[in-house]
Amino acid sequence: RDLEDTLRIKDVPEGSWVPPVVLSSALDGKGIDDVSARIDEHRRYLESRGQLEAKRKRILYSRVRDSFMERMERRIWNDADIRALIEGRMEEVYAGRLSPSKLVRDLETRFADNLKL
Repeated sequence: RDLEDTLRIKDVPEGSWVPPVVLSSALDGKGIDDVSARIDEHRRYLESRGQLEAKRKRILYSRVRDSFMERMERRIWNDADIRALIEGRMEEVYAGRLSPSKLVRDLETRFADNLKL
């Protein structure tokens, strides 16, 4: 009941999906068909508005971007020259003669030409 009340308080734009509250218990096997039906209903709702395809594209784009960034980060931090450059300038950062953001900008400028495709 509290969940239903909370959902009623939330402003939902006209025509938007309003998530139903479905009572179920996987332990008892109760309400599972109702949960499945609500999932199918929501899928049809998204498909009818073209939102399912848009969401699928956002997810795939995000996966590619995240995977690429993880691989690049690994390559950068495993590069001995880059690590040596950073470690060589960290004493300046520790002493307050160089800000961390300035070091980052210097690194970015130094390696930007190598990143151009």
